Amino acid sequence: MRAKCKSGADVRWRAIAGGCVVAQSGPGREAFASRLGFVLSTAGAAIGLGNLWRFPWLCGMNGGGAFVIIYLAITLLVGIGLFMCEVSLGRATRRSSIGAFGKIRKSWRWAGALGPLASFFALCFYSVVGGWVICYFLHSLAGFGSMTPSASAEL
Repeated sequence: MRAKCKSGADVRWRAIAGGCVVAQSGPGREAFASRLGFVLSTAGAAIGLGNLWRFPWLCGMNGGGAFVIIYLAITLLVGIGLFMCEVSLGRATRRSSIGAFGKIRKSWRWAGALGPLASFFALCFYSVVGGWVICYFLHSLAGFGSMTPSASAEL
């Protein structure tokens, strides 16, 4: 299906995996169809399980509950600023992260590679967490509820 965008250019719409709708404008470039989809996608990529689950729990268990409030405030302050810079750089250059930093200065291409590298390491961590989830799920099917608390802690 074709539609006209605000600039008057033809835009083809198509559905991708997960039911997200994106607009394809220009040769091989895709863009989000709505701001909400962009914000939710970015938040899902940026907010890790460690920030929401493990770190606050560890701080609270070890007497650092007040630190969590300061940590979250600074994370929001710095994170929103960096997010705005990253989005502005991407919109201005219309390139990947490596290409965008390379367009500013060739010697900064390494800085653009840090984002995909960090995503790779985060994916390594999430595959381990996924393994834990599968392990606990299989144990729950096999009678995890009948275990004693000390035996379940050893899993």
